[in-house]
Amino acid sequence: MEQPSETRLDTRHMRHVVALADTLHFGHAAARMNMSQPPFSRQIAAIEQALGVTLFERNSRSVSLTPAGRHFAAECRRVLAGFEAACRDVRLVADGMKGELKLGFTMYSAHSVVPSLVRRYAQLRPDVRLVLEERIPTDLDDMLIEGRLDAAVTFGASSHGAGSYGRGSGGRGSGGLGSYGPASGGPVSGGPVSGGLGFQGLGAPGRLHGTDPPHLKTVLLARDRLCLVLPASHSLVCAETIVPQDLDGERLIAAPSTVAPVLRAAIASWCAVGGVKPLVVLEPRLQHTIIRLVAEGLGVALIPQSLCHDLQASVVARPLADAPEFDVILCAPVASQNPTVAALMQMARET
Repeated sequence: MEQPSETRLDTRHMRHVVALADTLHFGHAAARMNMSQPPFSRQIAAIEQALGVTLFERNSRSVSLTPAGRHFAAECRRVLAGFEAACRDVRLVADGMKGELKLGFTMYSAHSVVPSLVRRYAQLRPDVRLVLEERIPTDLDDMLIEGRLDAAVTFGASSHGAGSYGRGSGGRGSGGLGSYGPASGGPVSGGPVSGGLGFQGLGAPGRLHGTDPPHLKTVLLARDRLCLVLPASHSLVCAETIVPQDLDGERLIAAPSTVAPVLRAAIASWCAVGGVKPLVVLEPRLQHTIIRLVAEGLGVALIPQSLCHDLQASVVARPLADAPEFDVILCAPVASQNPTVAALMQMARET
């Protein structure tokens, strides 16, 4: 065989080789390629010339593959299969049926809405690879802004009822500790949420921890409220509900505002309405660490109610009078180019 020519081979040439390797008959292979035999034979010869090797031994009675031909035919099959898969998958990716979705969430939401959300999305889009990132709220904010996450489950707006508190003021109770979700019970869905303490004006221009955030689209997943956790030996264990004055002088354990601004602002707001300044003595980043420190008798803590269901025996939870409520939201940049995000947001709205 002569030296290789400068002919550029492509998938069309590969299909010719595979057709002849499969049939070992020039006439049958040409028919498969919708060609007459003479031009097909010339194509095979041109391919061999381009490669500088003999792929097929032929005589008047038979055609057989050379060792080089067997290797090349196998590689052609592999390349063509990959090419066909890429052509098929690109449509699935464009429709959000295949691809990758990077979803961030807080440790808190891992114990509430995230497991169900992930399960339902995996059932809806089984060919989408979910990359899960468990982070503190402010990390989620930054990762969304920087494009390192496609969507996140985090804290949204918080609200607090007005009024004064005290044992004689008839403070309004917050309901039982099992009442996670809105008044109607369970997680809720809805349209855009605005006015959050972490995301200031979600879905609108604003400042986010000193950084310009992107426009965000949001879905309300659930609503939670704060409750008090305290050592089982604490005197407030006997109280039916807790008012701010009960915490006057109490050693409080809370995540710093640089980590969980919504929760920290809700704690400060609730205490302020009762004229109490929180005495924060420890500031761990994670809610589970806070609960463990409470169990050791190092203080009391105001944490999301949904974390209070499986407390160890040495920790007791008590409801707050007019407990601050806060939203748990799914959010994603409006300008997201990832087609898998739309299905996640739509699923969350319909749940």
